[in-house]
Amino acid sequence: MRNSQRYQNQFFFIILGIATVLAFFVAKPFINSLLIAMAFAVVLRPMFKSYRRLMKGKFPGISALFTILTATLIIIIPVVLLVSRIVIESQQAYATFGSGVSTFSGWINQIEEPIKQYVPSFSFDIESIARPLIQLIATHATDIFATTFSTLINALIIIIALYFLLRNGDEIKQWFTEYSPLPDESDTLILHRIQATINSVFRGSLLIAFIQGIIATIGYTFFGLPNPTLWGLATAAAALIPGIGTAMIGIPAVIFLYTTGHTFSALGLLIWQVFVTGLIDNLLSPKILGMGKGVNIHPFLILIAILGGLSFFGGWGFMIGPLVLSFFLSLVDVYRDYILLENDSSVPTKRKK
Repeated sequence: MRNSQRYQNQFFFIILGIATVLAFFVAKPFINSLLIAMAFAVVLRPMFKSYRRLMKGKFPGISALFTILTATLIIIIPVVLLVSRIVIESQQAYATFGSGVSTFSGWINQIEEPIKQYVPSFSFDIESIARPLIQLIATHATDIFATTFSTLINALIIIIALYFLLRNGDEIKQWFTEYSPLPDESDTLILHRIQATINSVFRGSLLIAFIQGIIATIGYTFFGLPNPTLWGLATAAAALIPGIGTAMIGIPAVIFLYTTGHTFSALGLLIWQVFVTGLIDNLLSPKILGMGKGVNIHPFLILIAILGGLSFFGGWGFMIGPLVLSFFLSLVDVYRDYILLENDSSVPTKRKK
């Protein structure tokens, strides 16, 4: 009887494994869209709850629809317009390098000449650095708009998935808890940590870096820097680098304006970078991170997650990479605070959070 039961279980798990593999390949074209919808569902959950309160807890579907419409107007449309602008400027910059006309040559030579007095063999080949970088940005940014049909399908999948994730979020959590073999306490903790980590990454570090990039782009545009959106994108990425931040891009931008004869613009941009772009982090971080309970994640890890996500997942990897990082760090926290401490007899009680 035991052997019969064992064979039945083995047969069932073989069938389940085959079905899981087939289901994976069926869903594979839309995995990126589903992951993005999950991230948006966590970030937009407070807005959804606000609409639910306005409707006194009724009509969750309408609350989810209003949340999606609001997010589309405030977040998605500006991001799409920004990405399209980045595509145009990156292609223009790449064409400039391709034609052999480098707008950086003037101030690069001025940097090289004093250094060569001490190191004659020194050469700063900006084109060899900038060409592959700009090509990488143009390629991955264009991936988001690869074809009209695929873009529309992916956008539709994101919207539909986001709608059901918002409307049926509590039921999905209950379903996860019921089917997970882990204790309910661990399941609840995993979901809570994932939500807290995603909020810290997206509403904290990424949002602040995005705002710094926007503010820097305004300054670059006003003071006449060429391809300001591309410079702003680089500034947003540099904002995630600890200890250096936006100065990594802002200082070369000021030097570029100064060495090309725009002295007053360079001075104005320097003041803008120091007193507006540079200080926005200190002003916004406490308020944004204080909007909800989160966890502290090193900005360098987020930068690696973005770059790795772009490399592995393509154009949408700048969102999927941090999402994968959030999930991984959440599981590490659960392992440390529950599994590891529960198995350690030298620890009298579990760590309190």
